[in-house]
Amino acid sequence: MSYVREGDTIFVYVLDPLGRDALDVQAMVRRLLDMGVTLDVHGLGPIGRGVSEHIVAVLAQIADMERMRIKERCDSGRAAARASVEATGRTHKGKARLGRPKAADAAQVAAWRREHGATIAATMAHLGISRATVARYCAA
Repeated sequence: MSYVREGDTIFVYVLDPLGRDALDVQAMVRRLLDMGVTLDVHGLGPIGRGVSEHIVAVLAQIADMERMRIKERCDSGRAAARASVEATGRTHKGKARLGRPKAADAAQVAAWRREHGATIAATMAHLGISRATVARYCAA
C-alpha cells in the first residue's frame, strides 16, 4: 500500500486476496478509491464509486459465504474421519491414521543411526527417506 500512488491502476483477477472477509475487501476497495487508485477487476472492469462499489460488496459477500461453506465441509470431513478412527481404527476413507503419513518409524530411524554411528546422509541412503525426515526424527 505504501507504493501505490494516486492515478495508479491495480489489476486483480479476483477480489478475495484484497481482504480476509467481505468487510475487509470492501474497506480495501474504498481505501484504494479514496487514494485515487483505479481497481480493475478481471471480468468486471474498472471499479468506481456508486454502483460498482455495490457490485463489489455483493461479490465479496458471495466469496465470504463460499469460504465459510468450504470451511464447514472441511470441518465435517475431519469430524467424520475422527469418528471413524475411534470406531474402526481407520478413517472414513480407509487410511490408518489422520494427518500426513509417516515416512518411517521415528524410533527405528533414530536407533539405527545411533547404533551405526551414521551420518544423516548415510541414514537417508540406507532407509530411503529425506534429509528433513532423518533430521526431524533424530533431533528428539
